[in-house]
Amino acid sequence: MPFVILWGQKGLSKIWGVDRLSGMKEYRQFHSEHNIFTAETKVYFGQSDGNAVMHLHHLLLLTSQIAVEDYDIRGLGFKFLLEHDIALLLSRLSWKIDRLPCDNEEITVRTWEEAPRGPQLTRRFEITATATGERLMSADSLWMVVQPESRRIMRPSQFTLRPAPDYSEPYDGVPAGKFTVPENMELLATRTIYASDLDANGHANNSRYAAFALDHIPAEYQNRKFTGFRINYSKEAKLGDEIQIFGSFDDDNRMFFISARHQSGEICFEAEFRW
Repeated sequence: MPFVILWGQKGLSKIWGVDRLSGMKEYRQFHSEHNIFTAETKVYFGQSDGNAVMHLHHLLLLTSQIAVEDYDIRGLGFKFLLEHDIALLLSRLSWKIDRLPCDNEEITVRTWEEAPRGPQLTRRFEITATATGERLMSADSLWMVVQPESRRIMRPSQFTLRPAPDYSEPYDGVPAGKFTVPENMELLATRTIYASDLDANGHANNSRYAAFALDHIPAEYQNRKFTGFRINYSKEAKLGDEIQIFGSFDDDNRMFFISARHQSGEICFEAEFRW
């Protein structure tokens, strides 16, 4: 069975693969009530780290891709938004981590929009183990609506290309939002932005910043299990930019902070890891 597109009462659905008799696995994508988008997938070998769990930056890449797919299926793809002089940029993200998905584990990702908070759109994520329904992770995220050329911030009320969301679910993690990093952080490295870091928006993809941050966690903490991760994006990094990576623990050594800054001193992004 080749790639097919199915229409149903709940909206557009996609299925990849062939039937089980030929040994291939089917993964579904579909919309349900309240425009909740569900995607089934698995953790592939190249997405896993040395501990055989999903790299955090691959997780961010997966969920941002699924958010894009949600809009794309609803007729709000990247090119369509550009034609209507709109771009959506991830601004703030907070993950509550029960455990990271394991290599070769099948997972189900749900995402949906909630009512805007201030000048930003809100999108939630939830990842469960497909086999058991166990919740693995959940996230709260904030997105900016901007004019693509000028990067002028637009009000959520100006984004009228889809019905305004009116659905919400409880969130038991730390909400996405502003946080304060310690003063007098140590310079850990200088990082150059290369072509492989860029996405279709012309700047480093949001998942790459998580990779930059992960690379500079102290070695003795690299293999510890995270319970939470937050990242705030301030000023995009473009091809050839050099950003300085600063880091510091909190007083109890239970959180590690990253602050990445442009050579001008402007903040590029800030991240917080919790154990």
